[in-house]
Amino acid sequence: MSDWLFFKGTIDDYHVPALDDRLIAELVSLFDPRAGDLPAEAAAPDELRAFLVDHLGDGVLCQEQPPT
Repeated sequence: MSDWLFFKGTIDDYHVPALDDRLIAELVSLFDPRAGDLPAEAAAPDELRAFLVDHLGDGVLCQEQPPT
């Protein structure tokens, strides 16, 4: 996800990708389960969409924890 978001902001000059309808649709589609996915806990797609819509216009960065 980090690499994908970085790529979204690297066209010409780097900028933090801002949540708009298109980016929300892309993020939600990335979280859709696929046939080969291992079982994992995840938010329901409608909850994810609602969270993203509440933050429409905000910049999106990943926050990663360093390995322990």
